[in-house]
Amino acid sequence: MQEIERVVAFLQREQLKLTTAESCTCGLMASLLGDIPGCGQVLDSGFVVYSPKAKNRLLRVEFETMESFGLTSEEVAREMAVGALNASGATLAVANTGVADDDQEDASVAAAVAAAGAAIAGVREAALDALMKKRAKVPAKLGELELHGVASSIADLHCQEMAEKGFVSHWGLNGFKPYQRYAANGLRHHVVELVWGQDGSFTVDAETAVKMVGEAFRAIHGDGAAAEAATMLDAKHTHLGVGVCLTPGAFRYVECYIDVYVELVSVPSPPSSPEKESPLSPSKLLEKGLNFMEGLVGMDLNGDGRVSYDELVDF
Repeated sequence: MQEIERVVAFLQREQLKLTTAESCTCGLMASLLGDIPGCGQVLDSGFVVYSPKAKNRLLRVEFETMESFGLTSEEVAREMAVGALNASGATLAVANTGVADDDQEDASVAAAVAAAGAAIAGVREAALDALMKKRAKVPAKLGELELHGVASSIADLHCQEMAEKGFVSHWGLNGFKPYQRYAANGLRHHVVELVWGQDGSFTVDAETAVKMVGEAFRAIHGDGAAAEAATMLDAKHTHLGVGVCLTPGAFRYVECYIDVYVELVSVPSPPSSPEKESPLSPSKLLEKGLNFMEGLVGMDLNGDGRVSYDELVDF
């Protein structure tokens, strides 16, 4: 248990969020972490994907990879880790796969091929820092942007879709434009989006992810970049969502700019019913008395300085 406590302490110290993708251990890793006080600060989620179909459906592990290298291969574990990272809000993913049958004789082989992991940490913060430096050079005063967690998660899913299907576009495969995609997931603010991607052969690790985010930023915001990027240097923008997907064959990047504001809605008041007032209400009696006295002062008095009965009744 002390080893698990050291893992939690490390994650806390480095401010990392962990997700697990488990096959042969069936959730044991996440369960062990859950027994440690303070794990809520560092444990994002856990995936249990025992069958090949579950690995493909939940973590996007390619059937071709499983068929070519085997279910207990490091290649499968690596794709599980990347898939868990892309499907969660974590910055670190650990995956395992192996043989859990009781009659397995070569347990050491199963353990040797069970561990594999991938980590992509700090890419959103790196993108935000670079963008703030860009905004600082604009003569107009532009406020600081904050990272938007929901927008980043939606952008991640769009990046994953683009990487899997090999395209780069604001449009999704379901035909949604950016504002439709974000509105469908609960964002009611004004949203604009920039996308960038590159295909090739990549090592899935934190260093490569940060490097590719830098290339994406230079391509979008550097000299000679599209004029569209200049419109993103806008004082109205308050939040930024950053989506990243890095696979062995593709990299996709999305910047989502949001104007978060409070919309004041005028709600009509319900029709008021005549108030039933008590004739003995002290405040109402006082009000009526004052009105009566004001009326007396304004009356045309007789020459004798008194108010006649007829004048009083007319009042």
